[in-house]
Amino acid sequence: MVLVKLNVGGETFLTTEETITKEPDSMLSRMFKGEWETPCQQDEEGRFFIDRDGSTFKHILAYLRAPEQADFGGRLSDWEHHQLLADANFFLSSQLHFNWARCLK
Repeated sequence: MVLVKLNVGGETFLTTEETITKEPDSMLSRMFKGEWETPCQQDEEGRFFIDRDGSTFKHILAYLRAPEQADFGGRLSDWEHHQLLADANFFLSSQLHFNWARCLK
């Protein structure tokens, strides 16, 4: 198992390469397979830096870990709902984005 340390908008996350690359068409998977147009930048502590909102990324990561359990509907503010849809569009493939939107209803 390969651990991956991430810095998303100043928040630190620890996950596995298996989780990050679970969905082969996603931006995250392409980034860690070296297929993303912009190389991964690392912060001063060696964490991969992604310039997005860390408070919403935790939901994206939870979805990748257990998509069958993802159900955030009714528990999010309007801002969080909007931001999660934007981040799902950024991080995930179009099919995952569709499934993600279903989790927010």
